[in-house]
Amino acid sequence: MLQTVDIYDLGRVIRKVRKERGLRLEDLADGNISPATISNIERGVPHVRSDRAFYVLEKLGISSDQVPELLSGEQHWYQSLERQLKLAEVQCEIGNSEAVLKELRDLSIGDDSPLAPQLFYIRGKCWVSQKKWKRAEQSLHKAIHLADQTSPETNIEAAAYLELGVARYQQNDLVRALQWTDSGISAFQAEGDRPYLWYILQKNRGLFLERLGRVGECLKLVQDIWPKLKYIDNTADVLAFYWLRAEMCYRMKMATDAIHYASEGLDIARRSLHYRSIVTLCTVLGNIYMKEKEFHIAERYYQTALNCPQVGVSKSLTKTLIGLGVLYSRQGDHGQALDTFDQAIQNAREHNDAPRLVNALLLKGDLYGKVNKDQEAIRVYEEALHLARDYGYKKPEHRALYCLAEMWKNKDEEEFFRYIRNMYEIQKDIQDKEDFLDEVE
Repeated sequence: MLQTVDIYDLGRVIRKVRKERGLRLEDLADGNISPATISNIERGVPHVRSDRAFYVLEKLGISSDQVPELLSGEQHWYQSLERQLKLAEVQCEIGNSEAVLKELRDLSIGDDSPLAPQLFYIRGKCWVSQKKWKRAEQSLHKAIHLADQTSPETNIEAAAYLELGVARYQQNDLVRALQWTDSGISAFQAEGDRPYLWYILQKNRGLFLERLGRVGECLKLVQDIWPKLKYIDNTADVLAFYWLRAEMCYRMKMATDAIHYASEGLDIARRSLHYRSIVTLCTVLGNIYMKEKEFHIAERYYQTALNCPQVGVSKSLTKTLIGLGVLYSRQGDHGQALDTFDQAIQNAREHNDAPRLVNALLLKGDLYGKVNKDQEAIRVYEEALHLARDYGYKKPEHRALYCLAEMWKNKDEEEFFRYIRNMYEIQKDIQDKEDFLDEVE
């Protein structure tokens, strides 16, 4: 009967007994079995023969009669740790990260435990929630290293890459955020645990592509995912794909399709009271109707977004305020437009939203230029330029340089050509040759 015991379970028993006795792998090795083979047994590597495990048990002085009792005790202990880790992840999700970090420090889980990748992943996730980026990245990289070695089927590696992408996104590093997310997609095991991760990784990839202005790639991703929306069990993720599809259709001047997907998504968001999606979908509808010169309808959508309860949605309102500011500008209400752009800028600063802060600054500069306040326009464009350079946003940098060149044309030839030369250098770096239009254009 013992021959049918899983090598994984036997390995856990062997590791536990060896650790309790203070023995090294080398202490158990001999001419018949190497330290590497013992390590493989302890980690439950499938190709190791069970007779090798029984040989190690014999060396430890454990009889066959003792094995069932040891297995039962080990399984109970292991299940208890598993339960604690699952609950810790829930606690992290609901905002109790400090308590979770303390609890994780008290758990007896060594780096050689199959549960170690999960422990370091949760620890990294807690650090991300606290915006302690260095600690977060160290823990997540440790989770990736351990998971890759021992348990790729848990998809902890993919989950850790996902969190690394989120951490970089929150630091406004969109390029690295996309790179880590792509690594998560590559690491994902389709037959493994946490199947929902696939759709979150794809959603995040779409969001980062959108922020980077890579419209064609983003739309293709959403179109590829669309037939599988019925398999996504999280309404927020489904609504994110609706917003992405509507936004990409709008930017590609497919207004009818954009209205269709935004309206369908808005109905789902209304029924599920998902306020963030109500904000984002009302905003894209406002942008579409403004483009169609249906200003009254556009304003109704913007105001509906702004009337949403503010809990959890305030970051998304920057885009709404940008759209409303452009609407006022096009209606000739420059004072109201300037006030609204200032609100957008303040909101973006409060949420450390660099991409939209740059966009709002550029639009505020445009407005100053329109009312012949050139010095104010130059000041705002310069701020946008420095931010775009700091974060490596090539298209907004190109746009800011173009606007500054326009400001200095026929005023200062030296300054004009300085910006033109910089524009040329940036253009060489831009692979995607799409027009550098504003998000709301």
